[in-house]
Amino acid sequence: MSSRIIPLFPLHVVVFPRTALPLHIFEERYKEMVGEAIRNKSEFGVVLARDEGIVNAGCTVVVEKLLEVHPDGRMDILTRGRKRFEISSLNEEKPYLQAEVEFFDDGHIEVEVFRSAGMSGEEEIERLFREFRD
Repeated sequence: MSSRIIPLFPLHVVVFPRTALPLHIFEERYKEMVGEAIRNKSEFGVVLARDEGIVNAGCTVVVEKLLEVHPDGRMDILTRGRKRFEISSLNEEKPYLQAEVEFFDDGHIEVEVFRSAGMSGEEEIERLFREFRD
């Protein structure tokens, strides 16, 4: 297993490799984190948040598309899951949580992408996200 330090985004959802996850970014610390990920074309980790803290495993995501930037700096983005990881240690040096993680060797996991009405999975997710947000 290889390891490195990555930014973490605790959410009440989970993401899996190759699956799309639309996000609305509104907190300053996460606008900073996502902005860095977009500029550097780097990944950040999504981990499940619970009342008692975060779980010790998650999945990295990459920003595939910046859907909208609002006048106040909020962002609507479409991310895609990449690699599963386990947290080795937490790092609180930045405004957002980071962790040293070890990546699982998943090989080539095949995940079916949802498609409906001739739309790609990404188009359908964007449509549903915009419908939910509005």
